[in-house]
Amino acid sequence: MVDRVTVKSRLIQIVKSIDRLERLVKAPKEDFLSPGSDLPAIADSHLCRSLGAVFDVGRHLLAKSGGPELPLEYKSIATNLARFGIVPSDLEEALVMMARYRDRLVHFYHEITDEELHSIICNVLKDLRKFVESVEAYLGRL
Repeated sequence: MVDRVTVKSRLIQIVKSIDRLERLVKAPKEDFLSPGSDLPAIADSHLCRSLGAVFDVGRHLLAKSGGPELPLEYKSIATNLARFGIVPSDLEEALVMMARYRDRLVHFYHEITDEELHSIICNVLKDLRKFVESVEAYLGRL
């Protein structure tokens, strides 16, 4: 059985991070990229938190979906969320990209530039919101 309390608490965490990231996107890009700015570190933290929560939610929902196996890789979680109808198929590619970026944030953090991070947060927020909406709709169908 899906633990709705856990899923909803993770969704709330994602939304809070999205809200913080949206404020960073609205700040002048020059402020974000200026030497000594803490904005990239704040963005990195909230992006890591939100992506971690996305894949925690995904893994939990797939474990409770009755699928034959539990995907362990983030990319597999992304594709199976679409396969099982938890998220719409048009979100699958964005989730796969999020999985890849999450791995970069965690394992190749030293290669990520502030410019790249700014670009990612400018482009990923709408997909994160769509994920939250999709999971909420899925919970409503259970």
